[in-house]
Amino acid sequence: MIGTQRNNGAECFVQGNIMPELTVFGGVTWIDARLLDTGVAATNGKLVVGVPTVKSDVAVDYHPVFMRGFALTGAIHAESSRAATNTNNSFAPAYATFDLGIRASGTFDKRTATARFQVLNVGNTFIIHRLPTATSWKSRRQHRLPWNATNLHGQSPDGFLR
Repeated sequence: MIGTQRNNGAECFVQGNIMPELTVFGGVTWIDARLLDTGVAATNGKLVVGVPTVKSDVAVDYHPVFMRGFALTGAIHAESSRAATNTNNSFAPAYATFDLGIRASGTFDKRTATARFQVLNVGNTFIIHRLPTATSWKSRRQHRLPWNATNLHGQSPDGFLR
């Protein structure tokens, strides 16, 4: 695609302790990513493929005082629908995922070490916020969706759709 991608947006992030043992952090991003000066009326001013208008992540870290160095973690990641084509005639639907993990830190051989175990997308289920149309269903299967801002690995809701 020849032209310019223009991005306007805003991001809000918060972090804090709800209790001494419970930390919550997360944020929301709004972005209006548009194609400009494409030379094609059908694509000029349209949304950029694969960019959600709204993205949000919220993570929780529970670290009980009586278990020094141990924590339970959880996160929710959500994205709004995304354009699947440059003409915006089909969209991948909005979705959310849920993650769980544990973390243990301690001193070994005079060095601090941390071990983590995480299950990303618990249940291998994408929570679809609306039923897809026939065209968005097909487009979603052809377009890989990013997992989240940490880019641990790419995922697609194909398993949910089978």
